[in-house]
This record gives sequence, structure tokens and C-alpha cells, in this order.
Amino acid sequence: MLLRDRLFNILKQHAAGQLFLDVWPGYMPLLDGTVHRLPGKVREMIRLWEKNATLQEESRESYAAYEGGDLFDVGAFNGWYFWLLAPKAAAGDRFVSCEPDSRITNDLLRNLASFTKIFPQIPVTYISQPIGSGGALKTIPNPGGGHPQFGSDVAADGGCRTLTLDALAATLGIQPAFVKIDVEGAEFSVLQGMERLMDETDPTIMIEIHPTYLPAGVTVDDVHAILRRHGYQGRVDTSGNVAMREIWKKV
Repeated sequence: MLLRDRLFNILKQHAAGQLFLDVWPGYMPLLDGTVHRLPGKVREMIRLWEKNATLQEESRESYAAYEGGDLFDVGAFNGWYFWLLAPKAAAGDRFVSCEPDSRITNDLLRNLASFTKIFPQIPVTYISQPIGSGGALKTIPNPGGGHPQFGSDVAADGGCRTLTLDALAATLGIQPAFVKIDVEGAEFSVLQGMERLMDETDPTIMIEIHPTYLPAGVTVDDVHAILRRHGYQGRVDTSGNVAMREIWKKV
């Protein structure tokens, strides 16, 4: 083992050492080939997407499908999609990060802070309220231990409610060109809350569908049907993976 790797392993065993690694800068290329001086936390995030073949394929397909413009990243996790698509964005294109899981908030905000330093020409907005159809919030733990599902119950009244992308776009004055949706089974409710956008703005949609996490009474065919009803076409993922990663565009 290289001396450097041994030192890193030692540092990772201590909180102060891990904090040092999180902020320690180093050079690393983004998907477009441009090299940037990035903190360790961001480099770690990029490596996560590079090491996994499925995530790498999703990144390349989304990068190819994005042609600039405003971005809604719904289920942002650590904020990778900002770094992925920023090289193709124009100055003034607005990126909105939507992530309600408080367990990832600190990492996400640190990565967004680094992002604004590297790409100051791209205005950034962070939304912590769950995105859905506008119905009462219904939180379901993930059986696999990952992100919980922040869904909408349209039949319930009162309490905290999800925010629709239609309302968020109108409030922020944004016309998204690209919407990424990764919400652990709440995909259908997110699409219900952006029907005006699908009719009027025609954003390209990268959606990760989780068949086993969908609410009772909702099927993958229902998710596809709402997209097709608004004039979208996409390649249906038949890989058999737990998560179906698909890109849909307006015909």
C-alpha cells in the first residue's frame, strides 16, 4: 500500500482527520474533461458515480440529454447532478436542488457551497420541503435502509403537505429544461405535481422508477401513462434492476 493511502486510512479513523480529508483540495476532471481544484468531499462524490457502472451510464445519458437551461434536481442526495450538468449550462441558468432527507443535508450544503465557487455564474436554490402532488405528506421508511419515501396522500387533509413543481416553478420564475426525479417510489406523485410544466415547458425528464417501492394501487404502467398522456416518449428500462432509470422527452 502506498504511504499516501496508509495516511488516508489513518485519517479516516478520526473525526478531525475525516474533516481534513473532506476539505483538502485536489484536482479532478468532470465529465466534460475540464479539470477543477475540488475539496475532498466533492471528489469522493464524483468517485462514487464513476465506480458504479450503472450510475456511470445514467450520468452519461443524462449529460447527453441535457442541452442547457434551468434544472430541477428532485431527490438531489449529495448534489451530483449539479456538477454533472453544469459544464453544459449557460450563465444565468438556474439550478434548484430539492432534498428533504435531513441526514444528507450537511454534505449536500457543503457540496453546493463548493459548487457556487466553481460555477458562480449558475444561481443555486436549495429546497428542503418534499416534492409531490401537493397532498398531505406521507413519509415511508426505506426497507433497504436508504432514503425514506416522501410521498403525497391526495386523500388526506391537514398537516405538512408536499410542494408541487408547478407551484415551485411559478414562485421562482423558472422554466426547467431538465428535471431529474429520484424519490424512492414517490415518482408518480411528483409527476402529478408537474403536469402544467409537462404541458407548457416540455422539460426533458430523467426518472428513476422503483417498482417495489411504489404505493399500493400505483404501477410502473401508471408512471409511464402520465408521461405519455403529456406527449412524452422514452426508452423503457427493461434491465430488471431494482431502479429503472429512464429518460423521457416531449415528442
